[in-house]
Amino acid sequence: MLYWGVLCRTCSKPVAFDTLPCHKDGLGSINMRPGAVSCESGHNHIYFPRDFRFFATDVPITGKTMNDNRLAHHAINPSSDSLYPRR
Repeated sequence: MLYWGVLCRTCSKPVAFDTLPCHKDGLGSINMRPGAVSCESGHNHIYFPRDFRFFATDVPITGKTMNDNRLAHHAINPSSDSLYPRR
């Protein structure tokens, strides 16, 4: 399955936010501000809209994990609250 998100710059683990990119003002959109994203290993990096892309994994990523990633992104980058809707 394809997921939308980033790959960690340190360990290359996927950080998925959805199965489709957010088209308007969401994570990965052209209007998104740079923000910190943390992978499951705790590596924290600043990512830009151009860093978000589709990627495939052999291990399915659950909807709960993607929601947790969105919530973690919001917690690290609270000013992003107006940029994407919570699900």
